[in-house]
Amino acid sequence: DQVTMDFWGANADGTEIPQTRSQSYRAILGSKTLIPGFEDALVGLQKGGEKTFTLTFPEKSEAKDLRGKPVTFHVTVQNVEEVHQPVLDDAFAKTHLHASSAKEFRDTIRSSMVAQEEQIDRQRREQLLLEEIRKATVIDLAPELIADETRSLLAETQRQLAEAKTTMEQWLKKRGKTAEQFQAEIASRAEQRLTLRFAVQELIAQRQISVTEEEVRKAADDLLAPLPPDERRSVKAAYEPGQNAYEQLKWQKTVEKLLDQFLSA
Repeated sequence: DQVTMDFWGANADGTEIPQTRSQSYRAILGSKTLIPGFEDALVGLQKGGEKTFTLTFPEKSEAKDLRGKPVTFHVTVQNVEEVHQPVLDDAFAKTHLHASSAKEFRDTIRSSMVAQEEQIDRQRREQLLLEEIRKATVIDLAPELIADETRSLLAETQRQLAEAKTTMEQWLKKRGKTAEQFQAEIASRAEQRLTLRFAVQELIAQRQISVTEEEVRKAADDLLAPLPPDERRSVKAAYEPGQNAYEQLKWQKTVEKLLDQFLSA
């Protein structure tokens, strides 16, 4: 069955935990999309039914601040529906999935999943490589450079917090950090980022790696292809030579070439 419900969670003293509130949330019983025990607690409820139960968040939960903690959920069921899953045959594939057969649809999905996994693995290997490059780099950075990069990182963090509609004070409190601790972390990250940037620049120069304007234009076309025509036309100007977006994309493709040399060696 599929259950449509409103729910919210409270901590041990009964205070609501904001990130646990959800309205008109849909869950299929047995899908295991919710934390262990949640779907089991819904069994037997009918439309309009209410229930309160306490569960402990898993240690590997994405909600890091709730890991291993008990949360009392308050649930109100809006609707209960029986789910009928269609048979994936050729007729269904042609009618609903724009595929000539069920096999073609399965092959398409499989290819997409393999491509996603390969991309995830590529990103993992790239991050490991970049970390090793940074560790192997010895460089004297001017304090002014570190201070400037620190300000840049701080401004970036503040923009992200503003988009999330939270303040720096709230964010620090949630993570149990002081402003001084955060400032020290930002300064350390700034130094690491600068070290990696100079290291990559040096490696690119040593290996004489470059990208052509044609390669950048193709990358820009691929990047903009999913956009609607009107939006694509308005954004395309930003990817003309000399524009910031063009230069950033050119640098990105140059770094990719560098990483390709290491990862394919």
